[in-house]
Amino acid sequence: MAIPWPTERDLLTAASLLGTIISLVPLCWQIRAWNVGCFLFGFWTGTTSFVQFINFIVWRNTSQNLAPVWCEISIRYIWIGSIGLVTAALAVAHRTAMIATGKHLGPNLSQSRMVFVDLSIGLLPPLSQLIISVCTLPLAAFFVYANLTQVPVVPWKGLADLHRDYGKIGHFSLDEWIQDSRIVIEFENWITIACALVFFIFFGLTEEARKHYRFAFHRVRRWLKVPASRSARSETILVLPQHSGNSPFHSETSLSGSAVLGIRRPKSNLVASPSDVPKHMESS
Repeated sequence: MAIPWPTERDLLTAASLLGTIISLVPLCWQIRAWNVGCFLFGFWTGTTSFVQFINFIVWRNTSQNLAPVWCEISIRYIWIGSIGLVTAALAVAHRTAMIATGKHLGPNLSQSRMVFVDLSIGLLPPLSQLIISVCTLPLAAFFVYANLTQVPVVPWKGLADLHRDYGKIGHFSLDEWIQDSRIVIEFENWITIACALVFFIFFGLTEEARKHYRFAFHRVRRWLKVPASRSARSETILVLPQHSGNSPFHSETSLSGSAVLGIRRPKSNLVASPSDVPKHMESS
């Protein structure tokens, strides 16, 4: 039994937003490593998922053209985004082949050339498709020639007649397209989300990614002024007896009569003995 469309629509909306987040998060450290193919794959996946998410929000319960400008933009972007996913995957394959053959090792000039080649593979085909969709002069010239030679001349009735139905957009209810086109439309939506999930599994769960997640977590914790746990504090500080003299090492910060110094404890968990404490730091 098929899932009702309202339920699947809500699932697609949530999954598109999730795909946007998990695709764009790993891009921060991918661009630092000049991993152009992976960056472009995550970029095309994340932005296409975001466009899908906006479409599901705008046309949630209506088929009316509420945003004509956004409709034109989203149609073209989804079109070039599908091409960008393929070319970005080709750029990843190109970089993998270079690493496997050892040709990525070399001077900075070779590295710059490889980055330029990956950018050309991942960006030129989708951008060229966008230019072709906008620049219709050659096709229009052919239509003018065909109209002059193959069909009779249409009488001139004014600009109003010429521009009639230029901005007309067909409206189709759910019952009209769901029987024949639902499988095609669902596959196009879900394949983008699947690409986002695969990208996050391979590049968002690595050791480097987990380091960035921990760093971001601690930054947010400090920004919210949430104190660290006792176990975390015990691993990062070493408590020494407080000195009451005028030593430059004297600290006014005290905890139970002791000065707390920001010294990281060695991994061997050795405790400093009284003999290891400098004489000028011993309590009088």
